[in-house]
Formats: sequence, C-alpha cells, structure tokens
Amino acid sequence: MIIPFRPITVADADPLRSYTMESKCMNCDMNVANLCSWQFLYHTEWAVVEGFLVLRFVADGHVTYMKPIGKGDLRHVLELLIADARSLGDTFRMACVCPCAQGLMDESMPGAFTYSINREKSDYLYLRESLVTLAGKKLQPKRNHINKFKRAYPNYEYRPLTADLVPECIRLGEEWCRTNDCREQRAMQAEQQMIAYALSHIDELHIIGGTLFVEGKMVAFTFGARINAEAFDVCVEKADTSYEGAYAMINNEFVSRLPEDITYINREEDLGLEGLRRAKLSYYPELILDKMTATLTAQPKESEEEMRVRFETRHLWERSFADPRAFIDLYFREKYRTERNEVILRDGRVVSALQKLPYPMTYGGRMLPASYISGACTDERYRRRGLMGELLGQTHRAMYAENAVFSFLIPATAELGTYYAKFGYTPCFRFGWETYGQQTLSPLTSHPSTLISQPSTLHNDEHLTYLRQKMQERALCVQHPLSDLRAVVDDMRMGGDTMWEARRDTMLVGLAICRAEADGTLLRECVYDDEAARDALIAAIAAHYGRTEVDVLDTTGLEGDYFGMARIINAEAMLTAYATLHPEATFTWSITDETLPENDGCYRIAQGQCTRLAEPCTEAEPLTIAQLTHRVLTEENPLMSLMMND
Repeated sequence: MIIPFRPITVADADPLRSYTMESKCMNCDMNVANLCSWQFLYHTEWAVVEGFLVLRFVADGHVTYMKPIGKGDLRHVLELLIADARSLGDTFRMACVCPCAQGLMDESMPGAFTYSINREKSDYLYLRESLVTLAGKKLQPKRNHINKFKRAYPNYEYRPLTADLVPECIRLGEEWCRTNDCREQRAMQAEQQMIAYALSHIDELHIIGGTLFVEGKMVAFTFGARINAEAFDVCVEKADTSYEGAYAMINNEFVSRLPEDITYINREEDLGLEGLRRAKLSYYPELILDKMTATLTAQPKESEEEMRVRFETRHLWERSFADPRAFIDLYFREKYRTERNEVILRDGRVVSALQKLPYPMTYGGRMLPASYISGACTDERYRRRGLMGELLGQTHRAMYAENAVFSFLIPATAELGTYYAKFGYTPCFRFGWETYGQQTLSPLTSHPSTLISQPSTLHNDEHLTYLRQKMQERALCVQHPLSDLRAVVDDMRMGGDTMWEARRDTMLVGLAICRAEADGTLLRECVYDDEAARDALIAAIAAHYGRTEVDVLDTTGLEGDYFGMARIINAEAMLTAYATLHPEATFTWSITDETLPENDGCYRIAQGQCTRLAEPCTEAEPLTIAQLTHRVLTEENPLMSLMMND
C-alpha cells in the first residue's frame, strides 16, 4: 500500500485538528499551528491511513515520523510506516514519542523499537492556574518582576493580538533578532520565518495571542494555539528586554485571558540553552515531558543462503565490471542488502543480478519513493538468452510491490540506453555545467566575513546534514538518505575529490565537492545559503588550483546532455503527484505498460486530482509507459547527482 502523503498546507488545518483535538498527546509538536508554520523547514507531509493521522517529515537529515493518532490496528499502521521508510532508503525513525505512546507502540510491536531521550527536546508543561495566580513562595520572584513593571509603566496596555497588530509584531521580532544576532544563527532565522507565516494565517490556524504596549509602543507579544482539548501551546514569546519585567508581564497577562477549560500550558523546549532552561525551570513546571526517538531494532543477520547469494553476486560483479577493489568493498558494505538484490539462478547459482537501491525524490513538495537500478550484470556464459529482460521484469514487479513510484538508472553506453528503452525507460536526467570565469571569481577580500577551508573530516554529520537539507530544497531532485551520502563521499574521496566549506563565525553557510582534473576543475555539488558564500567557495577553489574558470553543476536540470533514464513503476501514484503539482491540468490519458499491466487503464486528471476510470474512455489520449514518463518526469527537468557510479 502506498501511503498518500501530501505536503501540509494551511488549508489542511481543520482536518488535522479533527485528529489532534481528540488525542491525549500534549507535546508541542502536535499543535496544528506548529505543523503548518514549520512545514517550510521540515517538509512535513500528512495522510490518513486506516483511521489514523500519520505525519512524515525530515529532521537531522533523516526521514522521520510522528506517532500515529487515531483508533484501530496500530500495529498494521506501524508496519506500513516502516515499509514507507524502507522505500525511501531510510531506517524507520519516529520522533517525539511520549511515554504513553511508547507503551502503545511496545504493546503493538513488542521489542521492535529502541528508544533514546534528548533532554533538550523535552517540553515544559505548567498548570494554567499556577501561571495565572503565581501563588506561593517559589513564584514570589515572578510576582516581583510583574509589580516592578507595573510601577515603572503604570499606563501599560495589554491588547489581544489581532490582524492589524501583525506588522508591529513583525517589527518587534526583527528588532529582537538583530539584538540577538539572528543572522549568524540559523535556528533563529527559521523562527522568524515561522512567525511571519503563522501571523499571516491567524484565523485559519486558530491562533490566540496577546501584546503589551508602553506609551503606544509594542514591547512584547506572544501567541499560540491549542494542542488538544485540555492543553495550549505557547509557540512564541518575544519582548524588548530594555523594559524590565516585560517577559513576566506578557506571560501572566496572556495566560490569564486564555479559556478557563485549558488545564495545561506547554511552553515548549529549552533547546539545550542554559539561560532558557533556567528561565523555564524558574516557573516550576508541573511536568517536564520527555519525548523519545524510537528507532527500528536491527534486523536479523543474513542466513547462510543469503550469505551465499551475496558472495556469488559480488563475484559476478567483479567479473563483469572493472571497479577497484576498494569501491566494491564499499558498495557491498554500505549499499548491498539482501532485500535490495534481485537475481536469476541457473544450475543453483547466481547468473544474473542487479540491485534496486531505494531513493526518495522531491516532486512538487512531495517526497516520492523511487528505486535506482545498480550493478546490472549477467554471467558471460549465459548472455543473449533474455535473462536481463527477465530480471528487469522481475525487478519492476518487486518495485511495484515495494511502493516505488518510478525507477531510474544510468546506462554505461549508448547501446545500453537503447536496450533499456525496450523496457519503458526514457532519457530523463541531464547533467550540465555552469562556467564561472574571471568576472565571477572575485577576490576573497570582497567577502571578508566568509572563511573558506578544507575540513579535516570529510563527512561529519554537520556537513552531510547541511548537504542533504540544501538538496531537499530543490523542487525536483533525487535525494540521498544520510547513510548513502556517507558512502557517496567515501567513494569520491577514493577518487581524489575534495570537500570545501564556507563558514561565517561558526555557522556553515556553504559546501562544495570538488574534482580537479587536468583539463579543468569541477564542482560536482555546490550548496550554499547565499551567493556571497557560493562566490567565496568558487574563488577559493579556483585560486587553490590556479584556474581562471571553474565549472559548477547546473542544478536547473535544463542544461547538458541526458545521462540518466527513468520509467514509471506506479502510474496512478505518479499521476496523483503530477495532478497535485499541476492543479490547472485537465486531460484523460489511456496508459499501456507491457511489463506491468497493473498500470494499464484510463486516468482522468482534473482540479488537482487523479481518478482511475472504471471503464475504457474512447476520447483518452493513448500513451505508453515511456511516453507517460516523458510527459510527467522528463518535461519537469528533474535533477540527479552524486550517484556512486556517475
């Protein structure tokens, strides 16, 4: 079953709330206002599966899920999510698992998960009554701050947050950001973007907020939204600290006006910041809600038969390709898995094999599972018997069962490209270069705040997470799981590639993977926060290698020759994604697929929806699976880079 994930938008707020409001979860991550407002950073997607709301996002370079919300067979839904993660090339990981959710997961799948707690991600929950009254000796300092504020600014004014006050909130947020040097802290920059989005959708997100004015000037604002029927999440609280006591004042004024049926106030995490932790503890939380990360327990080791097949597959690879021993060791250590290997046996041994490697692809805001064909080879004594065609058919059926939406590959020769075309593959991916010459290669002194260096460790998690996050910002691009990027960079290092980084203070703002050849220097990947970081990287690399020109990978997919091919595996899933990307499109196509007859049929695309018609449609435009692939993939100019054999 393919889970019909789609990107969260503000239009989804009401259906999402229909699940979250009935849940007992009180963690801030289940606040619908947060889910919508942080979508730009986490690429959050949602779906409803068998009565459960399921959420998928990207965090720290990993595809990650939230604990499903709903009633029914939780075990089956977890199994579907595990299969979804596998189809995207990632190990199943679920974030923000509260203790009560852990109990339900362990009851559904005993021993399947290991759990870890990150204290800096724990939520602080307070009784609303406690924050309103501030009663007791422990909270006397808070009452003192409030009384001092009232004495200093007796004419202060509290106003509920309304749409007309949003520009003032944005102004105060920007001032706060400048004071706290947000330009050098990516998390703070992201929060400013979240604030702007949330405040532009106050009504749709059911946001409640408050503001504090002194002599007509806004000095504090805050806002949040319900998590469920009894818990409210304070998403943001900002104050001008030159007005002493402003934080305590806005907190108390705001909470005292919240609906009385709210029992708990969630003031979110401390992010491991010592000052923020002290501030949250100073209000004496009723509960520090630990949120665990659940990871699928390692699978059983290979059986003797699986080990034999792996050995024979490797031996066949060694006899078929001229790859260095170090590369083959890396591939069979990092990429090969029993479930990824497809083989044909003759006389009891492997005579034809290939690996179907799972990769996700960004496509119009969605993450589509795809499968890359690697290492396709046949024993020379069994060639010209149709075994590879048989193996491709077997592989496509396996991909369909594993929920891959399309398959792609890189033919080593033009003749192989012609061969793969017989099975529905069509040229799809270009590989082009953009040349930067003397005009672009400005002196480094024009970017004095950007420090360029070659890191001593080629692939620490910071580099790979940054690289993956930047690649995920590309609208139509084959993505790499974090584990795959480690293998890719190891492979490139063996080939002599170098990595270069750009930093401002301590923050990583650019990264390039460079190959210096006799006839030129190539940046096989270059990701960056801004053009200044890009230019500094290119200039430093050019100077290092004594070049007057540097070629950088073209990331538009518009330039260069075709080098990669693709074919659709699941027509309905692909057309559903296409319809979402093109809500203006209206047409009916009749699809034929000689290898996968499951795709045969008529499909109607209209108003952003794909409908598979029950009966043939004589007016439908006929398309083969290759023609369909050209229409919905090739014409969109997708990008593929950093494959291990490109």
